[in-house]
Amino acid sequence: TPYLAYNGRTLKNHRELPSVFGLVSKKGKTPVTSLLFLGFTSVCCVWPSNIGDLIVYVGFLSWIFWGLCFAAVIVLRIKKPHLERPFRVPLFIPVIAIVTSLYLILGSIYTAPSQKLNCC
Repeated sequence: TPYLAYNGRTLKNHRELPSVFGLVSKKGKTPVTSLLFLGFTSVCCVWPSNIGDLIVYVGFLSWIFWGLCFAAVIVLRIKKPHLERPFRVPLFIPVIAIVTSLYLILGSIYTAPSQKLNCC
């Protein structure tokens, strides 16, 4: 996703990454070093295999993390109910999203277990 490069800048602001990852282009306001790092790591992932494997791995792992994000909505709703939020979604929406994520994760493991479990 295009927003992945901005994670380096955010992690730099929280002092979890070196400050070089927070460098931003003056012209385009894009995080140049984060984009270069992501490009380099992507090439390293594709080098030993092919682009199709990388697409499969990213799709599989992204559903794992989306499922965790949906679960975080429910956990925060229970643990910190009085926390001010810019908007609230009905609770059934993250539940449906979690079930969908689990279906996609478990279904892809069931159909090709060796391919999915080798990426982790």
